[in-house]
Amino acid sequence: MSRVLLVGAGPLPQEAPDYVGFPQLRTAWFLGPLLEDGHDVHLCLLGGRPGHGPSPFPRLNVASGNPRAPGIARAWAREIRPDVVVTAGPYEPTRVGALVAGDLPFWADVPGDPFAEAQARNAVEAGDALPGQASTVLGALARADAFSVCSTPQRHALLGQLGLLGRLSASPPGFPWASVLPPAWDAAGLPEAPPRTRSPGSPLSVALFGGWNNWVDTDTLAQGLLRAMERGADVRVQVFGGAVPGHAETGFRRFQDVRTGPFGGRFTFWGWVPHAELGARLSEAHVTINADIRGAEPERGSRTRLLVALHQGLEVITTPETELARDLARDGFVRSFPTGDANRLADMLVRVASEGPEGWRQDRSVLRDRYRPTVIARPLLAWVRDPVRAPLTPSASDRLATENAGLRYELNQVHRSLTWRTLSPLHAWLRRLRQS
Repeated sequence: MSRVLLVGAGPLPQEAPDYVGFPQLRTAWFLGPLLEDGHDVHLCLLGGRPGHGPSPFPRLNVASGNPRAPGIARAWAREIRPDVVVTAGPYEPTRVGALVAGDLPFWADVPGDPFAEAQARNAVEAGDALPGQASTVLGALARADAFSVCSTPQRHALLGQLGLLGRLSASPPGFPWASVLPPAWDAAGLPEAPPRTRSPGSPLSVALFGGWNNWVDTDTLAQGLLRAMERGADVRVQVFGGAVPGHAETGFRRFQDVRTGPFGGRFTFWGWVPHAELGARLSEAHVTINADIRGAEPERGSRTRLLVALHQGLEVITTPETELARDLARDGFVRSFPTGDANRLADMLVRVASEGPEGWRQDRSVLRDRYRPTVIARPLLAWVRDPVRAPLTPSASDRLATENAGLRYELNQVHRSLTWRTLSPLHAWLRRLRQS
């Protein structure tokens, strides 16, 4: 048994929070298997207060964006004296874990390539060339002994990133740098729901749920739905979730323009609903759609919402950009349409609306076994039992990467503060006044 410091995102899904996103799910997927394997787990949860339910696990809570988070976590780590440090979920846990690990064995979870995500963000959102989310991973790349990623293509990308830092060449061939830990078959407390049934020709209810990230193909999704309606399909759309504040806001605002068109009454926007209510809300829907853009993020990323939808009994229509989507389509669990092809999406919706379920594969025991949290976490559990230390390369580039990660984060917090947002325009106005 090891004493594990698990740095993740809170609140936990078990605590009945108002909002559950991928970082919280990822933390729960790591926590459960570690506890089942008999480890003494101490949680450091970043991201705010617990939910409305009881908190079943002792832990340290640190408010989201607190610049003192690394120092607070380091002080707590000195008290609990862990054997290993493990992070779960993207961005802030990765940064804090790298600054807390010190000389301890360190497993860094990087579920999604932050540099690819930065590319997708910069295409639609104004900001730095390397947003804060991407800079948070630099310290972990320079320090961690092992990594988990969410897809095979991302594993290849991460090995290249380690090569640029000189760490790959410093290790022997075959060194287990990175393991693929895809999303889990676990909707964080929601009971598994039976596959939907619907009479042919009855209204088709489409549910869109979760965060509207920058890699959602907003235009194809909207046009596909509207063209299906124009062709006579009785399609109704319910939207749960929406924009991700400070990360992805433009695409969702653009999608909401459907409300001003001739079919605006067929779209209902519920906003974010409490996680405990999501299952009941989705039980009224038949289908969900995942439409990805082309680009590095879908190639390297994954899609938790595909497994959540199947877990909740929904039929899934998706683009085949991610490894997970292709695997599910290959095995007959989802139907795919060509990326960016709104007409093909509309054709599929018209066919589904008129014919009802087409015999899509409903035996989900394969998915239950393949993506069970204890199954996907096997590489992590093996490492925690016997941590393999990676060779370090104490070069200038490593030190600069770690320092850059911390400095960029602190600067990003300053720029997002109310004081900066208030005084920066005033300063610019005074400067122009002096120059006139």
